[in-house]
Amino acid sequence: MSISDNIKRIVDELNEEVEKAGREKGSVELCAVAKTKSIEKVREALSAGVNLKHIGENYVQEIMAKYPLDEKRTFTLHMIGHLQTNKVKHIVPYIDTIDSIDSLKVLDMVNTTALALGKKVEILIELNTAFDGYKTGFMSDDEALRALDGIEDKNGVILKGFMTMGQLDGTESQVRASFAHLRQFRDKCQKEHPTIKMDTLSMGMSSDWKYAIKEGSTIVRIGTAIFGEREYNIKL
Repeated sequence: MSISDNIKRIVDELNEEVEKAGREKGSVELCAVAKTKSIEKVREALSAGVNLKHIGENYVQEIMAKYPLDEKRTFTLHMIGHLQTNKVKHIVPYIDTIDSIDSLKVLDMVNTTALALGKKVEILIELNTAFDGYKTGFMSDDEALRALDGIEDKNGVILKGFMTMGQLDGTESQVRASFAHLRQFRDKCQKEHPTIKMDTLSMGMSSDWKYAIKEGSTIVRIGTAIFGEREYNIKL
């Protein structure tokens, strides 16, 4: 099947799962993850006729190669991969949102860089809800909570919510537990910071997005099911 066919199928299934979960129509959005895919394939996804609003990328160099700074976009460009501190100054000019804030140092650097550019960057705090040392994200609720201290005074960033990954190769109950943890953590943070809207819960990928919808996800990150297997060593 083509990318266009895949994305239409995913959107239809997404809408069905939202309805089955008893959630409001349109309450879950799709982020098409284009890691290692050419810009031509990104354009094919965008032209599929499903009003795709979100494109996710994992690598700084790939974003810089594929998305010109002076090009007007019809979509929000997300940095969803781990962000090293030495790459912050390079990526901030290119993206609209960073979904993978996983340390206080990165948060402060994104804020400082955005302020210097006269820009506001939307961010998600990434929590490692599987407590897996091979995954990125804050490794404890307490660490993530510290990232919210003084967040209202960081004028270069806008906190929109949180992101996590489900337990890889886990059972349905284990994966759903990871997602439920993030939702519960968000609810706790919302009570402690009532002036900040933390509506976004980015959770669910190609293998587990249906579980994520049942646990309150508001945006699912799907790559392989749309674009096929990753393609390394390709010309961007």
